[in-house]
Amino acid sequence: MIAMCSRCEVCKTDFTRETGFYSVALWTSYPKTILIALIFMLLYLLVLHLSMLLFFIFFSLSMLLLPPIIMRLGRAILLNMFIDFDPNTHK
Repeated sequence: MIAMCSRCEVCKTDFTRETGFYSVALWTSYPKTILIALIFMLLYLLVLHLSMLLFFIFFSLSMLLLPPIIMRLGRAILLNMFIDFDPNTHK
């Protein structure tokens, strides 16, 4: 789930970077995780009116299942910050 492709399927850009490059993706993933956690907390407690036990169970499951997806998105954001993509050259 969190494994990255080594090359882009469309433009063949090499995604292999120096050691530690993707650890910076944690800095893009952390704010997204906090935002998603706050949204889930508001949804579970204020909208669905779950008891604290059910809230804890659903919130824990959510926070265990989402980090691989969030980390992959963080890596994609990091790559977009450092790799230029021109859609006109890849039609």
